[in-house]
Amino acid sequence: MSRQPPPILFRYRPATGPSVTVVVAVFVALFVLFLWLHFIVAQQIESIGREIQVQTEELQRIERHSRDLQRQIAIAGSQKRLSFQAKSLGYQPQKPVYLRVEEPLPPDTTSIEGPVSQMSSLLFGFTSAMTRTSPTWDALTGQLNSSPAGPDSP
Repeated sequence: MSRQPPPILFRYRPATGPSVTVVVAVFVALFVLFLWLHFIVAQQIESIGREIQVQTEELQRIERHSRDLQRQIAIAGSQKRLSFQAKSLGYQPQKPVYLRVEEPLPPDTTSIEGPVSQMSSLLFGFTSAMTRTSPTWDALTGQLNSSPAGPDSP
């Protein structure tokens, strides 16, 4: 009598893939994670937008204040106001000082005029600052410095 093993009705087979419930659970978890990250990013964008708005308002306030200060400086520095303040402090307008020139001034040899400055002198009636002031100023200051008595002496 040979004994045969009892027949096995169900065989154990390992699962070949994840079950449907696991796939659904992972999908739901990833979806919730995506929504949570989206919410955090939206909050950061909104808070940065508010900070930009506050900074812009402060910049506009500072610019308005700067324009007001520039306007006040322009008013305080106007010639009429300064003239009035000088007179109220006791200052008087000075008489012009004339220097007697006994010999003609030397010709202007330091001229750096080119075609553009010559054209501007022809069209607008002025010359460059270099040609207007250098030799004349040097001659007048030299004469003033060499004068022993001062500008009022004959």
